[in-house]
Amino acid sequence: MDRAGIKDYERLCRLAPGLPETLPGAPSPQSRRWTFGLIPFCVPSSSPSARDVDALGPTSWFQGMWPTDPSMPEPKFPHFEIDPVCVGDPGVRIRKATYNDPSRQAQAPVFEFALKQDDREHPLYRGGPSARIRYRTGNLLHLHDDAHGLSHSFELIVHTHQLLLIRIRLHAGGGTPSSRTAVTMSARFEAAHAGVTGEDGAWRLHNERGWHVVATCASEAPGELLLAIAYDIPTALDAEVIVKYARRKLAQFDACWSELAACHSLEPFLTGKETETERDLLAACVNRALRNTRTGGLIRQPSMVEFYGPEWEHGDGVWIAFLPACRYLLWIAPEIWAHSIRTLLDQQTPEGMVPQAVFPRTTYDYSQIPNITPCVREYYVHTGDRSFLAFAYPRLKAWYAWWMTHRNPSGDGIIAVGSAGQDLYSAICEYKDNGTDPSDPAVFEDTCMPFTRTASIAGRPERVYLPDIVACQARMAEDLAFLSGELGQFGDQSYFESEYRRLQVWANEHLWDEATQWYYPVERTTGRKLMKRTNTVYWLMWAGLVPEERVPPLVDALFDPEQFFATIPVPLVAMNDPSFNPRCDHWGDACAWPLDAFIAFDGLLRYGEQDRAARFAEHYNRNVFAALAETRQPAEFYHSDGHPCGCPVMGSAGLVMLNFQRFLRVRESI
Repeated sequence: MDRAGIKDYERLCRLAPGLPETLPGAPSPQSRRWTFGLIPFCVPSSSPSARDVDALGPTSWFQGMWPTDPSMPEPKFPHFEIDPVCVGDPGVRIRKATYNDPSRQAQAPVFEFALKQDDREHPLYRGGPSARIRYRTGNLLHLHDDAHGLSHSFELIVHTHQLLLIRIRLHAGGGTPSSRTAVTMSARFEAAHAGVTGEDGAWRLHNERGWHVVATCASEAPGELLLAIAYDIPTALDAEVIVKYARRKLAQFDACWSELAACHSLEPFLTGKETETERDLLAACVNRALRNTRTGGLIRQPSMVEFYGPEWEHGDGVWIAFLPACRYLLWIAPEIWAHSIRTLLDQQTPEGMVPQAVFPRTTYDYSQIPNITPCVREYYVHTGDRSFLAFAYPRLKAWYAWWMTHRNPSGDGIIAVGSAGQDLYSAICEYKDNGTDPSDPAVFEDTCMPFTRTASIAGRPERVYLPDIVACQARMAEDLAFLSGELGQFGDQSYFESEYRRLQVWANEHLWDEATQWYYPVERTTGRKLMKRTNTVYWLMWAGLVPEERVPPLVDALFDPEQFFATIPVPLVAMNDPSFNPRCDHWGDACAWPLDAFIAFDGLLRYGEQDRAARFAEHYNRNVFAALAETRQPAEFYHSDGHPCGCPVMGSAGLVMLNFQRFLRVRESI
C-alpha cells in the first residue's frame, strides 16, 4: 500500500475531528501504521468479571477456543499470543502463532496498538499500579489502564481461530483527554503483497497465507472504537463475507462477550479463599481444557477427545482424562461430552472392540481400560438424553462381550488388559516399562511397573488379576445394568446385575488379605498375591466392591502421610511399603497420577465420606497449586514429594483440580 492508500484508510477509520492528517516517519515495506480517532468522553464501563485476574505466564495458557471451532485447519492448534503477558510489559501486541509450525508465523501480520495524545504515543496498556488485567480467560481479554491522565480499556474476543473482535474505550475520569487523543495501530509482516482498501472500507493484505483483513464498525457510544482483525481468509470473496460477518458481531460485542464468558467463567471454581496466583492458575486450567485441535477426519464434531493434541503434538485422543473430563463438561456443555463418546463408539469394530484412542485420520487397533461407562451414565442422568442412551447402550453391551471373549485368559470371566500376543505398549501403555527382562535385575527393578514387577510376571499385565481392572469391569457391569433398565431391557439388566454381584464376590474372595486388611494384585497361574500395598484398592472403592466393614483401614491409609497422603496423593505404592522404590519413573511407585486421585476422591464420596473427601480435595489442590505456581506448566503427573513429572500436558492434571474446586465451592455454599 502506498502513502496515499494509508491516508485513505486513516480517513475511513477516523471517528472524531481534530486528528493529525499525517503520521510522522515513512513506513517501511514491512510495517504500516494507522490512526483511529476517538471522541474522548465515555461513562466508565463495568468490568465483565466479578474478580480481577492477573495474567501470569504464556498467553496460550489462557486461551481456549470456545465453542470449539470445527473449521480449524491443520497444521496443529493455531492460537493468538497477546502481549502484555505480565504486568509491566507495555503495549498491546497481537500475533497469530501456528502450533508446531513457526515458519508460518512470520507470514502473519503482527498488530500493535498504542495511544496517540497530542502527537505523542504511549502504550495502550502500560501495566503497573494504575493498570489491571480485569478479565483474562479463554477467548477473552480485558485490560484497563489509568496512565497518562487518561482512563482507557482494551477488550479482545478471540471469536474463532481466524477472527478477533476488539473494543477500545476512553473513559471519563483519570484526567481530561486531549481533543487530539487517538488510538494508533501498526502492522508488521513478512512476505506480504500490497495492501488494498476495498469498497466496504476494510483494509486487506494478501500473502502466502491468504487474505488478512482489518475492518471497523461504527459505534454509538462516545469514546469507543470497534474493529475486527481476520487472518488467513482463503479468497477475496471470502474476505468480503468475513467483513460483513465481523461487523455484525462487533455490533453485538457485549452479547458475544457474555456468551463466551459463561463457559469460561471461573466462578464455579472459586471458593473465595484463592490467592491471585491460584485464580490465575485456575483460569489457565479452564482454558487449556477448552483448547481444540480441530483437524477433521475421524473427529467430526467438537469433543474432549481432541484436547491432548496441542500438548502431545502427535495425538488427539486418549482416555486418561475421560472420567474427570466428563464431570467437568457436564456443567458447561453436555453435548460436547456426547460428541466425545460418539467419536470413540463410531470407531467400534464389528467384533465389538472400542479403540483406546482416536486421532484425526486413524485410530488405535486395541482397547486398554473399559472406563467410559460411568461417563455415559453420568451424561444420561444429567441430561435425560434417551436418544443418546439408545445409541450408546448396544455398543457398550457389545464391548463388554468383546472383553469376555477376547480378554479372558483364564476363562473365569475376569478380564485382563492385553493378551500374550501383544507387545507391552498395546497390551496397556500404563503398564509398560523400559526394561522388562528380569535377567537384568538392576534395570528391571528401576523401570518395571510395580504391579507387575516380579520375575514370573516380567511386566506382562495379562498374567495378573489387577484390582483396578477388576474394578473397571465391575463398574461397566453396574452401569450397563442401570442403562439397560432405563431402556426397559430387563433381561439384560438381570444379567449385568448378576455380573456385578459375581465380580464383587470374586474380588473379596481372591484379592483381599485378612491378615493385612488390604486388597492385592494376584498372579493368575498360581493365585499368589503380590504383597504390595498399591493404590488400586481405591479403584475397588470407586466401583463399590468393598464391604462397609473393610472400608476403615483403606481410608485410614489414604490419609496416612506415611502411606498415601503424600504431598500430592496418591502414589501407586504406599510409601512405607518394603518394596517402595522411588527411582522407578513414569508409572513407578512414587508417581502420583491425577486420575488415581480422582478415583480415590470418588471412592470417598461413594462411601459417604463427604468431610474426608473435602479434606482430600483441599490437600491435593493446595499442593498442585504450589507445583503449578513454581513451574507454570501443568504436569502429566507428580512425584509424591510434589514435583511435577512427565510431559507438560493438561490431561486430567488440570481437570481433576477444577472438579475438586467445584466440589469445594458447592459444599461451602450448602
